[in-house]
Amino acid sequence: MSGLCVRKTNSTKRVCLLAFCSLTSLFVVLATILTTLPTATAFSATSISINKGPITGGTEVTIYGDFGIKKIEFEQISNGGLYTCALNSAGQAYCWGENWNGSLGDNSTTNRTTPVAVDTTGVLAGKTLTQISSGNGHTCALDSAGQVYCWGYNTFGQIGDGTTIDRYVPLAVDFTGTSLSGVVTQIITGYNHTCVIDSIGQAYCWGYNDAGQLGTDSYGYDFVPMPVDNTGVLAGKTITQMSASGSHTCALDSAGQVYCWGNNWYGQLGHGPGYGSHVPMAVDMTGVLAGKTITQISANSSNTCALDSLGRVYCWGDNSYGQLGDNSTTGSDVPVAVDITGALAGKTIVQIASGGDYTCALDSAGQVYCWGSNDFGQLGNNSTTDNTTPVVVGVPGLLAGKTLTQISAHFLHACAVDSDNNAYCWGGNDSGQLGNNTITDSATPVAVYNYVPHPSAFTVMFDTAPCVGIRFSSDNNIICTTTAHLAGLVDVVVSDGVNSSTLAEAFEYMDIAVPNTGFKRQ
Repeated sequence: MSGLCVRKTNSTKRVCLLAFCSLTSLFVVLATILTTLPTATAFSATSISINKGPITGGTEVTIYGDFGIKKIEFEQISNGGLYTCALNSAGQAYCWGENWNGSLGDNSTTNRTTPVAVDTTGVLAGKTLTQISSGNGHTCALDSAGQVYCWGYNTFGQIGDGTTIDRYVPLAVDFTGTSLSGVVTQIITGYNHTCVIDSIGQAYCWGYNDAGQLGTDSYGYDFVPMPVDNTGVLAGKTITQMSASGSHTCALDSAGQVYCWGNNWYGQLGHGPGYGSHVPMAVDMTGVLAGKTITQISANSSNTCALDSLGRVYCWGDNSYGQLGDNSTTGSDVPVAVDITGALAGKTIVQIASGGDYTCALDSAGQVYCWGSNDFGQLGNNSTTDNTTPVVVGVPGLLAGKTLTQISAHFLHACAVDSDNNAYCWGGNDSGQLGNNTITDSATPVAVYNYVPHPSAFTVMFDTAPCVGIRFSSDNNIICTTTAHLAGLVDVVVSDGVNSSTLAEAFEYMDIAVPNTGFKRQ
């Protein structure tokens, strides 16, 4: 996550942003999957669904074949500010949504409303990615060898390449001169800063540090990784997981204890009243967390949540919109338990994900629940009403019968991946961050478009007569409508300008009206 913030004052929505971004940026919508790209690949047409039609044209036909369109098998998803990124089962990265600063990593600044592959012609050539993390304008990924790559917004050095230049394609993070031991095991992006954990459990952070969110016992920017201070409460501790927001960062150690640092305006550090800190501080474990072993943490703009080994959730910090989930709007500077008398009754939570002023949780049965702010539909329950206790996401609806395996959330939208490697998103969509080829908000989950198109626009000719209105069916076959031609059998030729495939005498133009029946396979 990085520097966007969304706040409401009474009933009026107010969107506020840090200096680097603007919600008035131009929306460039990817109109269809027929966009022309520079290269072409081989394909084949195998059959046509209707083999007769009138000489006047107007017959809609489906041409079956392998047109180079492959399903993206989503395995991991990560929400950014106004964009989303994901990894497929082969360890390749795709992103969609806002791209004004290169956050999609496709060597452009063009917004995308469906997934586009992150550039692999440079440092990612031949790499298998295992983790991806999206900030508010920059994105980072970890490969199977423990190397880190980042791209996008870089004004505060959050890319970690020693510069403040935005990067439109991935670059390797510069660990030269650091005390990094072995390899990186986890990456974490905040709004304008980035952190990693190495193989011995030491944390490093870099980027924006106005509130001490790097935990390096200093303020100011760091353009390359710096070790998080481990001379105080982290002395002798092994860090196993981290989470970062705009101005604070939290860490979990191998004993299940939580530590936070940075801004504490709303009590999001969880240690009681007091100022923020530029070194780690222990979260209060004497109240509802007494005797609990924490297994996951998730930080957002003004509060923090944690999951324990029994599948219960606890939150602390700002609660203006019910984001602590305790059936109130009263903030707390120490952890409080999320309500389990309603939707979470009897449920065991296995993952949590904090958005801007809301939080989502995944249970052991693969169902998602959210609570807090809902003005863009980010709770996914077909409303825009805030909720101070958890509500069920997307059931009844698109998620009915689905088993979800992973969730992610950011300020305006949330996403999930199911056991069939499909992705779904809901909430704000003004930059296409839901990935469904629209810029329309959705208060219920929508399916992310999960096919990679053939890298060229197709033409279809029935002899000399073009087939018009070309589009793809849901199973990725070509649909088009015939135009006028003289009576007789004609070849059907599908072409991308480089390669072509012909169905010989596959369609007959008739000079009298005939039923649109028949099926000719080649």
